[in-house]
Amino acid sequence: MDDQPPAAEKQLRLEVLRPDALLARAHRRRFAAVRAAHRFAGEVHAEFVMATRETAYSICAHAGLLASGAVGCASKGVHATTALMLPRLREAFPGYAYVCGGETPEGAALSSVARFDVASGAWEAAPPMRQRRSGATASVVAGGLYVCGGSDGDEMLSSVERFEPRRGAWEPARPMACARDGASSGVLSGRLYVCGGRASEHLQLSSVERFDPCARDWEGWGTLPLMAFQRVCLAVASLGGLLYACGGRDVQRLRSAERFDQQAECRVDAVALAGELNANSARDLAVSFPSVHPFRVWTGAARLYP
Repeated sequence: MDDQPPAAEKQLRLEVLRPDALLARAHRRRFAAVRAAHRFAGEVHAEFVMATRETAYSICAHAGLLASGAVGCASKGVHATTALMLPRLREAFPGYAYVCGGETPEGAALSSVARFDVASGAWEAAPPMRQRRSGATASVVAGGLYVCGGSDGDEMLSSVERFEPRRGAWEPARPMACARDGASSGVLSGRLYVCGGRASEHLQLSSVERFDPCARDWEGWGTLPLMAFQRVCLAVASLGGLLYACGGRDVQRLRSAERFDQQAECRVDAVALAGELNANSARDLAVSFPSVHPFRVWTGAARLYP
């Protein structure tokens, strides 16, 4: 880890300190730094806020199943409340995998949506999107499924729509600042990041946009650091509090990876990948990356280390 002292890195190499213990140390250090920088003057504690069940449910529904379960494990004070909320969340947000849009063998963009029911092991039709899309990117944040950009067969799209599972309906969301086909997205600290893609046949992008579901608005256009490369059909995933952008292509296929540190608001470069990677490999990304990598960190302009 970048913020680990040399002694901890040495312990890890000697297998004295497990990678999960190293990550826990890094989390405690970052959390203490955030609390020191943003002091809260009140005396309200999480246990008090979570004591009201409907308030607790709203918070857990916004955070999601994984985050709610993690909070319950990390805090004795809210464990009992989150344990009560998790069955309600599972009922309100059943385990489905969604496949949105795409194109026919003839190249026509689709608005249809299919979903896989994890419990029954069967596919079923879901409500279609409001717009035909191929090459779009989708992520789940704040209890909603967001589908961003893509192409309708005539032009690249900047439009965004959100699926509300409790109502079973799609609704329009605020569009991105730039049309993006072949982009990829990930969620970090409750915000949606859309990275790269192409705005036209000959204009590939290294820019990143970020959506805040609380404000229901996009932020960071022109202010978030650019990726080191223009990347189309890349793979994006969050891991250990960082956002990774891997592979894809610009004028040729890329074998590099980089990551974004939200605390420093900077891009972080990574070592080259062992092989070429595109969006088809995105599902393997989160589990294939080791916990520790020889990344180097900087603030300001992006750099690439060989």
